[in-house]
Amino acid sequence: MFRRRIKPNSFEKFRNVVWPRGGWRRSSQYFAHRVARLPGSPYSIASGFAIGAAVSFTPFIGFHFVLSAILSFVLRSNLVASLLGTIIGNPWTFPFIWIWLYTSGNWILGVDETAQAVHFDMTVLWDFITLGLSYIGGGLIFGHWDPADHTTLGNLWHGIVDIIWPMIVGCVPTSLVVWMLFYFP
Repeated sequence: MFRRRIKPNSFEKFRNVVWPRGGWRRSSQYFAHRVARLPGSPYSIASGFAIGAAVSFTPFIGFHFVLSAILSFVLRSNLVASLLGTIIGNPWTFPFIWIWLYTSGNWILGVDETAQAVHFDMTVLWDFITLGLSYIGGGLIFGHWDPADHTTLGNLWHGIVDIIWPMIVGCVPTSLVVWMLFYFP
């Protein structure tokens, strides 16, 4: 009934995601109306959206939908609202969230950030990708894989743990504060 007569092409859809035709204010008002009209109790909707927003402040990329769905089921909150709440974490906000999580996690752990400098370059990323593909492909893609050679995997694992562990520690209090900010008006 309310469909467009001429369907937008891919470029127009992408442009509307990046910069909405009616403007950001109208788009955010539409989003707020959609959340307000969700079926369920006010507790269920508020708790669901707060769960989604809080889960966005975790370093577990790719699992935000799954984590918010599980938590909304356990806490008996609205599943759709929790999935909408994960929009808080998006490509524009993730860098700021991750810097905050890493910094606050190091502060909680008592680690001096000047003494522990994390050097991340593209070779580490490339090693991670090639190592993962060699495990998945069984050596078909990048040649023979020797399962006894764990030096690269060990170095990679220690580099990841040095970054992820402070982020996990920092996400616990941050997620609790974010949940309270979005749950209570």
